[in-house]
Amino acid sequence: MFELAIVMAPCSGFLTAFEALLGTAGVLLAAAIAAVVVAAVLNNGFFSAPASPAAMISAGLLTGAAVAALAFARAQAESYFQCMGAPPACAGALSNLLNALMALVTVLGIQVTACFVVAGIAWIPWAGGAPMYVILGALIIEAALIPTTIAFAVTLVSCADHAANASCSTPLIATGCLIAVALVTAVARNFLKKAQSRAGH
Repeated sequence: MFELAIVMAPCSGFLTAFEALLGTAGVLLAAAIAAVVVAAVLNNGFFSAPASPAAMISAGLLTGAAVAALAFARAQAESYFQCMGAPPACAGALSNLLNALMALVTVLGIQVTACFVVAGIAWIPWAGGAPMYVILGALIIEAALIPTTIAFAVTLVSCADHAANASCSTPLIATGCLIAVALVTAVARNFLKKAQSRAGH
């Protein structure tokens, strides 16, 4: 049991690190959203439109950084699952978490490209407004999904902990049963020997 605790120790900080990564991604997305808003406002003015591309490029870079954080979080989840012994009962919880992260990474990756494409026309007054609002809506929706992803991670950790506790208790129960059987067998043999001895007399 002591050895098992040593093996599991590196796994214990997963949830804290995962939440930090998701929180970082959320902050980066909030900054990207603000940058898109600034770009849209600048694009609506004849004299301010030339400054709009810089804001869109910033939004793209910030979104790309959020994608990197989410991709790292996905790798951390896979490592945690293996660290906990890859319990089969938790495969579904892991799949839900990985799928949610992949969906975020995929959609946000598309938005990164869109930000850079729109930056190419953002200097033209009122030309980039419509695609900017589409990007803005997508970023807001994706940012709102981050808490759901954290909930999937909590479910995975709960499942893995339960599986680990069950694996720890099972050998103890089995050992106790063997001891009990051995004791009962010894008592039964002793009783039979006494009974045969009395019968011989």
